[in-house]
Amino acid sequence: MNTIAICSLRRIVLAAFLGLGLGAAFAQDVGEIVYVQGVTSAQRPGGEARFLAKGDSIAQGEVINTSERGYAVLGLKDGSKLTLRSNTAFAVNELNQQPGSESLVMNLLRGGLRAFTGLISKTRPTAASLTTVTATIGIRGTEFDARLCGEDCAREAEYARPAPAAAPQDLVVARVVQAGGETSAVAADGSARALAPGAALFNGERVRTGANSYAVLAFRDQTKMTLIEKTDLNLEDVRTTGPAEQGNFVVRLLAGGLRAFTGLIGKANRSHVKFITPTATIGIRGTGIDLRLQPDGTFLYTWSGSATLDAGGQQIVVDSDHAGVLLTAGNLLQLLESVPPSFFDEHAPRPDNIPVNFEELFAVQLNGEVVPGLYVGVRNGHISLVSASGFFIDVGPFEAGLLADGSDHPVRLEPLPGFLFSDPFPLPDNSDFQPLRLIELYGPGGLSAYGQCLLR
Repeated sequence: MNTIAICSLRRIVLAAFLGLGLGAAFAQDVGEIVYVQGVTSAQRPGGEARFLAKGDSIAQGEVINTSERGYAVLGLKDGSKLTLRSNTAFAVNELNQQPGSESLVMNLLRGGLRAFTGLISKTRPTAASLTTVTATIGIRGTEFDARLCGEDCAREAEYARPAPAAAPQDLVVARVVQAGGETSAVAADGSARALAPGAALFNGERVRTGANSYAVLAFRDQTKMTLIEKTDLNLEDVRTTGPAEQGNFVVRLLAGGLRAFTGLIGKANRSHVKFITPTATIGIRGTGIDLRLQPDGTFLYTWSGSATLDAGGQQIVVDSDHAGVLLTAGNLLQLLESVPPSFFDEHAPRPDNIPVNFEELFAVQLNGEVVPGLYVGVRNGHISLVSASGFFIDVGPFEAGLLADGSDHPVRLEPLPGFLFSDPFPLPDNSDFQPLRLIELYGPGGLSAYGQCLLR
């Protein structure tokens, strides 16, 4: 029997199954099928499998399976869209749009997907997640790809198109170590993004904390800094690559306050470290400081080493366990007889008390051999890749992460994997899905009549 006859017979059988009403929606619908190529089925635990066609509903808890040479596009009720690659098993375990308790929990059992997340991840950044056997992906208003890779990814890597240019990891000047409440970064072009532990920060960005919020930042030169609530800090000229004596650390405090413990640049050349406020400049001498902007002045408390407070050509030295102020009225510099109690009442942690593994925080694994594991790549937004043991990394725009099989520690990858970022399967926000050719999906080589049928 030739290929055309085999395909015709399979279409007749498929149509017969669909005609029996097996595609009927179950209760608790979470979305529908937007597009199907090849054979896609759905099955509830302990239930019968049913074939899916465009427009069919999918239910909470159903496992969606795509065929070896096909794919499916799903639209969820919160606006999330997903492309399930071939040979993928996937389920929506929970979708709750009740205001105040929104949640979206998805499960990738096999294969891979390309995702545009919807309202739930935008409304409540910690409410959406994708789980696998070995890890959890926390989703924050994100466009991302995820693959559970075996030998398939290694084969695809041999002929994958080059990936787009990644954000060079040596341009990452700091990462978030801890964050409580609302913390965001604003780029030079005005675009804002929410920050979570592990998130990258770049020179020229502004970091902002909301009410009752704080963020602890760790810089490449081992400077550690806590931003207290309602703070706006500009990373004005922070250069941390190369020898420490050639680095630069200039930040501008526009509102709020910070707690800083200076690192290698300050030890190598203290004149290269400055904290600038609208009215004064603080210089350091191997220092731990608290800095506050108040309506009545700029207050500096030194708790390690010493620091200088400069304004209008005047300077005072503030030694350890002392405080100084530049008073707004009259631009008067003076040392205070005692440290203001507000410095001791601060709830945001002092950064020198926060342990940081700098080598691990900024580590990047060169992407050579494609090993089995969970690969994730982010096109927009952020995800957290968390192992079962609780180790995690934040993966931002045009970054990739890997949790290798048998490992507890996820790592960032450089360069970006071509098989992940140049995936021939269409993004789920595509408005005109088209059948993919065999050569696009799997490269050179032949297929059985069955495989050819599934793609016709």
